[in-house]
Amino acid sequence: MSNGYHGWKYSIRIEEEDGELIECHIRFYKVIGDWYDEIRYDSHERKGGHKRLQPHLHIKIKSSLQEAADIENRIKKIIDLHIPKLKELAEP
Repeated sequence: MSNGYHGWKYSIRIEEEDGELIECHIRFYKVIGDWYDEIRYDSHERKGGHKRLQPHLHIKIKSSLQEAADIENRIKKIIDLHIPKLKELAEP
């Protein structure tokens, strides 16, 4: 499935077996020139060639080359402002 939401495109892939959720991938992305911002949720990670249940979130943000201190401060701001809200949303 692919749609749009506030300028972001998104796709959702859900796999169920016997009515039970076994795998989930949700990806929001916004194309910016030859790069893109992306927020992605995955329910599994591959370890040792096998899928293991390990829900996690990826965030990729377009950025120009900057001084290390500027990048560090930007990441700290994302952690301080946005990660607590995302965790709150992810809690069952």
